[in-house]
Amino acid sequence: VSTTVNNYNQYRSLREMIQKAGRCRLATLTTNYGGSMVYGPNGYFSSGRMPSDLSTYLKLINRSKKKIEEINIAENGAFVVVYDYYEFFHQGLPDKLVEVLSGVGKQDLVYSACFNLKGEWAVVTKKKSYASEGIQKHLDAAKGQFGKPRHCFFTENGISIICARGIYTHNVPQKLLDALDAISWKPTAVKFTDSGYFIISNDSEKCYYNL
Repeated sequence: VSTTVNNYNQYRSLREMIQKAGRCRLATLTTNYGGSMVYGPNGYFSSGRMPSDLSTYLKLINRSKKKIEEINIAENGAFVVVYDYYEFFHQGLPDKLVEVLSGVGKQDLVYSACFNLKGEWAVVTKKKSYASEGIQKHLDAAKGQFGKPRHCFFTENGISIICARGIYTHNVPQKLLDALDAISWKPTAVKFTDSGYFIISNDSEKCYYNL
């Protein structure tokens, strides 16, 4: 199933769809472009002013019945969608991020691919993590505290890194910290805005959100 809507209250429709589906495996949120949620291998719902090319790519992935591995949108409308282990569609990504994603081999799996308007970027795969200098320092710190990184997401200001033994955060909204303390299950993805909206989810499609 694939659905795209334009709604002034961009998070309201996203919240209602999560409630209706009763599940969410993966999501992305922005202040300027609304958000998207993924359920099942490739079912999705997008709300707000989504980039038209992103909607086209999501429809292609859905119709091909391939699994969406990751999705992120920046505040300027640039985006990346990783599907079928390591394949990806993109628009407006930093050149180095495109280079790294293009080099991921068939024996690997992309867990996360993220970037922001500062030109910072990161890719976390089953085998290894790659990042711009500032983000790499956070990945190293996270690995030292909690083991191998499994997922990395950041905005212009804050960062969360899910690792084998815990979650590393820096400068994230207090509401998100409170939510991470409250849940009893282990997330596989954390997406948030600097204003405090967030979706925490995992591969079993459990989710906790503030929208």
